[in-house]
Amino acid sequence: MFSFHGTKFVNAFEGGALVTDDDDLAERARLIRNFGFSGYDKVVSVGTNAKLPEVSAAMGLTSIESMDQFIEVNRRNHEAYRAGLDGVPGITLLGDLPDSRSTGQYVVAEIAEDAPIARDDLQRLLWAENVRARRYFFPGSHRSEPYRTDDPTARESMPHTDALARSVLTLPTGTAMSTDDVDTVAALLRRAMDGGAPSRAASPRWNRRPWSDCAERRRGLLLRAGRPRDDDRPVLQPRAMGRPRARQCAGPAGRRLLRGAGR
Repeated sequence: MFSFHGTKFVNAFEGGALVTDDDDLAERARLIRNFGFSGYDKVVSVGTNAKLPEVSAAMGLTSIESMDQFIEVNRRNHEAYRAGLDGVPGITLLGDLPDSRSTGQYVVAEIAEDAPIARDDLQRLLWAENVRARRYFFPGSHRSEPYRTDDPTARESMPHTDALARSVLTLPTGTAMSTDDVDTVAALLRRAMDGGAPSRAASPRWNRRPWSDCAERRRGLLLRAGRPRDDDRPVLQPRAMGRPRARQCAGPAGRRLLRGAGR
């Protein structure tokens, strides 16, 4: 089964393809795809309208024609991330397996359990800077419905899956990312891991006020500094925080704002 969803390397906006070497299964799938019609107007089975629209087919062909360009850009971005994150403690950038070749669609970083900042806090920090890092794939399927109800014991039997789900962070890439963009994301990660954002485990006060709260306050600071906000949550004023906390939460634009306000 192949997905042609818009997030896939080869996409057709939506849709997918079923590949099989079973002629009977292929024929059944073709019937289901087209209302169960056999011929022009003879219905022989239950079916639905699952035909790929022409515009989706055209998009799929365009994706295939651009495949080499996509791979080249993804590899360029991956190498830029590798260079930018070289030597950063707590972050391991995953690469291709031996004797394999990847499209580079995902830039996957593994965040160590003993990293200076926890994976989830690091993701919140990046989102506060408008960097859409994702926890692919989280949570594991065995911890989602209906599987966690059907087999409650699965969570105890899949420790390696849980460990990966807790540690993996996927960084933005693709043709919309320039090497300068990659360098900016790598610099944010390096700063966080070098102590720019304390880990909750290392400082008890971060357990009382998690980094997500800091990220919320950052949105308010950035809006007041003239930068767009990505949601409709209430604006949080810098004065709502004490001076040390405000400076910890603020990014470059926020710190300039605070200096101008005498904080």
